[in-house]
Amino acid sequence: MIAFQSQHKALSGALFVFAIAAVFFALPQPFARATGIGLQPANVELIVRPGTSVRRTIKLANLRTDKTQRFIVGVADWSLDDNGQLKLLPPSTDSAGNWVRFAPASFTLKPAEAQEIVVDIAIPAKLPEAREYHMAILVTNPTPSAEEMKKLNGIWNQVQVASLFYLTPPGAKPKPVIEAVSFDGDALKGPFVRTLARNDGSAHARLIAQYKFIDASGNTVVEADTPTVLLQGQKRDWRAKLNAETLPAGNYQISWKLYTVFDPDRPNERVGELLQEQKWPWTKKAAAPAKPAASSKPQK
Repeated sequence: MIAFQSQHKALSGALFVFAIAAVFFALPQPFARATGIGLQPANVELIVRPGTSVRRTIKLANLRTDKTQRFIVGVADWSLDDNGQLKLLPPSTDSAGNWVRFAPASFTLKPAEAQEIVVDIAIPAKLPEAREYHMAILVTNPTPSAEEMKKLNGIWNQVQVASLFYLTPPGAKPKPVIEAVSFDGDALKGPFVRTLARNDGSAHARLIAQYKFIDASGNTVVEADTPTVLLQGQKRDWRAKLNAETLPAGNYQISWKLYTVFDPDRPNERVGELLQEQKWPWTKKAAAPAKPAASSKPQK
């Protein structure tokens, strides 16, 4: 789910809108509870054929236990900037947003209720080129009436969530290219791997870096992965932080593997082609001892 939060302030009968957008490939549960809205799935990857129709269902939940909420549904085009941040645009005349119909268009949910949204996508019989298309289903809690705004003392937080659709026709394929990989073990916020990558293909590339910390005895003590997405024609300077906070001071080896996990011919495969494999030695230094507090007693 992609979540956005806007703050609205009533000014002389008008609305002043300040919007902040953030991208979440997997929305943390505390954030979902705080916004009061949950939408699943976050991403929908579809292999589509010209002249056919596709139906998918997404589900929105009112996570509030104390409040009924109203919602409206919309559609938009979307892309990612070079930092991986989401960019939303109204559907253009030749965009995939014009292929979409959905129902219901608006609804009300009581506390802890959920609603399914049916999304029908009619793929045109002829596409101008064999490239991937993107559209998003947006769900928003609508602006309160003027009377409701008065009860809120002129301040109201709007939340919008989105499910991102990737529509990949035959012939559109990702082609990730890894230009460089480097490791920084001395960063103030912990070690990270920097990857310079680009996608020369015509469909998105979903990359996952799997890494392990191996201690001096050869035991794996931390194992995790970090994902990113490269849209077609995109280049990224991707800096993935490695989770080393819980490790004691000592010597480690980091085993790092980078996979591409989206293949139009194998869309359900979790891990696909291995792109890069690296190993680095790393020493976690002991934390510096805390400085003693200055004495407040006057010296004799």
